[in-house]
Amino acid sequence: MVGLAAHDADNRGGPKLAPGMVITIDPGYYNWKDGWGIRIEDIYIVTKDGFERMSAGGPREVDEIEKMMASK
Repeated sequence: MVGLAAHDADNRGGPKLAPGMVITIDPGYYNWKDGWGIRIEDIYIVTKDGFERMSAGGPREVDEIEKMMASK
């Protein structure tokens, strides 16, 4: 489902997940009053035994993200 559109396709009613398919789980928080938001996107590949997080190793915690941003 990843990369099919700006907002990836909803799979409800579609084909069941099968090995080789790639999906995202990307919860977000939006503060509309102050005009900002954040999404943490994790990319997973479906395997014959379940899922594997392809985005493992990326910064996830606030201090990790701030450290990365400060180095740019």
